[in-house]
Amino acid sequence: MTRFLGYCQLTLLATVLMVGCGSSGEPEAAEAPPQAGEGRNSETEPTVEDTADRCPPVLSTPAPAAGQAVDDIVGVRPGQSFDDVHARLGCREEGYTLEVASRWVIRDTGDLPTRQVLRATNGVACSGQEIARDMGSIAGNQRCIGGFSGSNFRAVRDATDEVYVGFTGMFGQEIAGAVWRSRSYPEDARPSVDKLEQALIDKYGEPSHREEMRLHNWGMRKGDISLNWVYDLRGRRVSAENPQYQQCLTISPAFSGTHRWSGSCGTVVRAGIAKYHGNDLLVDRFDIGVMDQKAFYEGGERFKAELAAALEQQRQDAAREAAAVMPDL
Repeated sequence: MTRFLGYCQLTLLATVLMVGCGSSGEPEAAEAPPQAGEGRNSETEPTVEDTADRCPPVLSTPAPAAGQAVDDIVGVRPGQSFDDVHARLGCREEGYTLEVASRWVIRDTGDLPTRQVLRATNGVACSGQEIARDMGSIAGNQRCIGGFSGSNFRAVRDATDEVYVGFTGMFGQEIAGAVWRSRSYPEDARPSVDKLEQALIDKYGEPSHREEMRLHNWGMRKGDISLNWVYDLRGRRVSAENPQYQQCLTISPAFSGTHRWSGSCGTVVRAGIAKYHGNDLLVDRFDIGVMDQKAFYEGGERFKAELAAALEQQRQDAAREAAAVMPDL
């Protein structure tokens, strides 16, 4: 049986990010939710940019090797640089608004700028009045998503297409390790469940396992379809009968779910097809996530070490500056 070298766990509840990381076989307890507004700084940059003169984008990250498992979502894949991801999403025809969150997996960053999550959304920015209304509403009645309870992202409404990309690395050196997309469909443009499922198989190959959910789990309802592609560290498909399958199937298809990752697992792709209540042959919502678990785990460990070294250097520099000042007694 594969031994877990360690993993991190992340849970997103409403718009609150909580994370616990450990090197043992069990995750540490998640932190308390941040207070409203915590984590906001000048490095959060909601932007709507004119990228027409830079499209199609010229990417610096090498293309995947021949025979490598397909691991991209809308052209964004683990291993790409922040600039490549930003350029790729900025050129999408959906006309995404791109925003950066400075904290996600690692929240203790001092005053050092970091870019840990990029969100691309087609949602419309909410007004202050709409946000205030939602804060007094029960969750099922809220229309504005992502703009309060400690989130760095602006609150948006009417979002039907969103992409989230998680990064590790110091500012300017970020590498993508995980990508999620959530897509919902209007009443008159719902694809059939069969067509969407076949499109996924055409792109990613035969899944390690396909399941029609018998219980509510992983954010999916009974009857929804789960498709999972699990790979070992050598890039080989892992069957559902292999013990490593369940050990490594620890990310949610949706960014808003619970995620764990291990240095002893390879790439995992998870898709969830939510059926429309009015007609279960049609799709209501579609979520998909991909993570290179080993790369994300190791990148996170390096990121923590680099941040700690930078913060210690900052502390030492401040002490040296202070030592040069004669106290006024």
